[in-house]
Amino acid sequence: MQIEIFSKVKDPRVLGKVKHELEDVLRIALIGVLCSCDDYDEISDLIEDNAEKFKSMGFLKSSNGVPPGDTIRRVVESVNPEQMRVSSAICRDNIVSSLKGCHVIIDGKKMRGENPTSRGCNGLYILNAMVSDYEICVALQTS
Repeated sequence: MQIEIFSKVKDPRVLGKVKHELEDVLRIALIGVLCSCDDYDEISDLIEDNAEKFKSMGFLKSSNGVPPGDTIRRVVESVNPEQMRVSSAICRDNIVSSLKGCHVIIDGKKMRGENPTSRGCNGLYILNAMVSDYEICVALQTS
């Protein structure tokens, strides 16, 4: 099973010089962000270390191996941001809709140490929504 998230994003690269599929590179970048990688090289290393696991779960094809960090960076920087936003929103909506019927925990906090007058408000507040069954945060709002 192959998971298509970025199938609506048009590939801006020159055909014939492409070694890695666009969908794979963008999925790799998304996995890196979700795993809190700090840079593109760290993303590439993470995928390289776990390539077989990601392939078996349908997250990667990687028929030409894992792209290096520079390739991931170039591809991410070259795609249309609006197409990425739309694809990310569709992905988010699919995830949220698959969680129907799950227990969602809503939690709010006021951050300590915030000077209420420095921003012209009563302090910084954080509100998040977490799906307890999967221990994932599905929404976060700060004000």
